[in-house]
Amino acid sequence: MKNNNKAFTLAEVLITLGIIGIIAAMTLPSIIASYRRKVVVLRLKRTYSVLSQAFERSKADYGDPSGWDLSGYNESVENNRIITEKFVKFYLVPYLAKIKETKYASWKDYGYKYIKIFSSWSNEQNLRNKGQMLALNDGTILQVNIATSNKGTEENRDDRIIAIMIWADVNGLQMPNEAGKDIFAFRIGLTDGKFGFYASHDGSKNYNRAVELQRCKNNPYMCGQLIMLDNWEMAKDYPWLW
Repeated sequence: MKNNNKAFTLAEVLITLGIIGIIAAMTLPSIIASYRRKVVVLRLKRTYSVLSQAFERSKADYGDPSGWDLSGYNESVENNRIITEKFVKFYLVPYLAKIKETKYASWKDYGYKYIKIFSSWSNEQNLRNKGQMLALNDGTILQVNIATSNKGTEENRDDRIIAIMIWADVNGLQMPNEAGKDIFAFRIGLTDGKFGFYASHDGSKNYNRAVELQRCKNNPYMCGQLIMLDNWEMAKDYPWLW
């Protein structure tokens, strides 16, 4: 009886394995990058939720942010430290779960060797930027700063605190440590009483995607609002994919 069973030759098997290897080498980096982006967005969404809830609870206890005791601004480093320390101690830390000890420090002091928040600054300038540092229980690292505005003139300045800025590195010391990739900015308005991503600083709910996309391109730390508008994902035209 004639045997009609056919088997692959060694050469055919090797060729097939080679093709599979080439395809895997071409697609695997893209799959890994996509997965990493999804993890970052998931952590960003969670950070937004945690900070939003903390803000609402703080408002319930202390009233509208315009009445919070954060007055007395001047340009001295010591004064900035006192104000940010007071905000973190009274208006933020009590509403966050299981955070590490906070301290006024630079990113470099906190263990960073590379960070890119402001694109126009050198790595060393970004590393030296100081604020009140703290870490959430999931490893997200926050730096809190104040934002001011001159209510007077250039000759007779009257700088006042208008907002609290919170920079969030959603995966901590892990790379890439760059704005728009794993670092995003939040804002608490002390005059408008709003919390949100920095791009939504006007308090408006009528967000325009084209505007937010351009903001994100110009200043990558502003990209959180765009990600939220895109149903919590980095869309194909997101400018800072990696």
